[in-house]
Amino acid sequence: MRKLGFTFALVFIFLRFSMLHETLAVLTGIHTYLVLLAGVPAIFLAILGGGLPRVLQHTGARYWFAFLGFMALSVLFSSWRGESAQVFSTYVTTDFPTLLLLGGMIVTWKECKRVVWALALSAVSTIGMQSLFASATSARLAFNWGTIGNANDYAAHLILLLPFLLCVVLTPSAKVLKLAAMGLLVLGLFVVLKTGSRGGLIAIGAGMLMILVRGSGRVRWILGCTAPLVLLGLVSYLPSTVTARYGDIFGNANKIVEDTTGAEESLNARRYLLVASLEFTLHHPLFGVGPGTFSDNEGAAKVATGGHGQWQETHNSYTQISSEVGIPAVLCYLVAILYTFLTLNRIIVTSRRQNIPVLAASAFCCMLSLTTICIAMLFLSLAYRFYLPALSGLAFALDRVMRMEFLNQPAPVAAAVSPFPERFTAQPSFRPTGIAR
Repeated sequence: MRKLGFTFALVFIFLRFSMLHETLAVLTGIHTYLVLLAGVPAIFLAILGGGLPRVLQHTGARYWFAFLGFMALSVLFSSWRGESAQVFSTYVTTDFPTLLLLGGMIVTWKECKRVVWALALSAVSTIGMQSLFASATSARLAFNWGTIGNANDYAAHLILLLPFLLCVVLTPSAKVLKLAAMGLLVLGLFVVLKTGSRGGLIAIGAGMLMILVRGSGRVRWILGCTAPLVLLGLVSYLPSTVTARYGDIFGNANKIVEDTTGAEESLNARRYLLVASLEFTLHHPLFGVGPGTFSDNEGAAKVATGGHGQWQETHNSYTQISSEVGIPAVLCYLVAILYTFLTLNRIIVTSRRQNIPVLAASAFCCMLSLTTICIAMLFLSLAYRFYLPALSGLAFALDRVMRMEFLNQPAPVAAAVSPFPERFTAQPSFRPTGIAR
């Protein structure tokens, strides 16, 4: 039952990350309901197969469920319960379950590899979407449909997936696949740059910093030295209107006037929305104004004082939660992210000490993905997307596999799971046996 559930979960994860179901709907004009057909049995079998207690063994997962509880409470206190109930329903049925499916259904290294390959293939699919559907608005890549139709959302989604192409390069696989993955990785970076997303550019910079800080010796020197050169080379091929947008980050005075007027207005609007979201947080600290209702509350409040509201989302995922769901919820959200980082860091430290490079590389790429998306979320309203629960679930699964399959430890009980690096905890020095590296 668990293996069948994992198969459905793998299909569901691929569909969610590749956006293949949305692509097929646009190409055929038919809603295929593929996500529903894969997701419903996956969740049902995950519960029957012991996925829920398995994922709850990790403290970080409990904080995710605590966040979900606060989100449910905030619906009851929402200024628009109907809208909040719809946002909560979508999150709990199609986004949050990725934590359960990845964190609760993966129990072997072979299954971990299948998920990593599914995410790498999702990156290929996402890159391919721009050649089929992207339209140029001021030379920026963007779609006119779907969940990632906005240029900034598309950039963030692709940034999340690109590290899994790097994982194909760093782990054992055929040379032709490694070369293809490396080429697609460079192409993916260029596509991200073509979106003109300033948050995406900052996220790429954070990823490079993470490579220098936590990459292995060889990865640190190769990627840390070549990536900036590759990035500069790619920037030289961008349209001038796109480079002008990036110039705003550094206060570049030599800008194209027709493009920068809109860019500066966008920056000013985002500053206003950030301040407004913080004010709503202070006025509604416990449960916020309700999931998905910030834009309506901001617009109505501004009109009531004789002004003109923006009627937009916060453009910051963390203040999106604090203003819509409350301070306790955002604290649970941030602690869950922290536990995910610490779990991945502990896997990296332990794997390198025990000479398990394939596991260390996988955990590092997952950490790289988590770093870049967390930075991108500072500039986008992605709080209720499946990104972070999925990465947390994968991190907790990697931790379980390391203990049970590589270190030959018994299945951990809830109190025994620690996300902290090995040097802070007593760990036996077992050598992995019979595991292909």
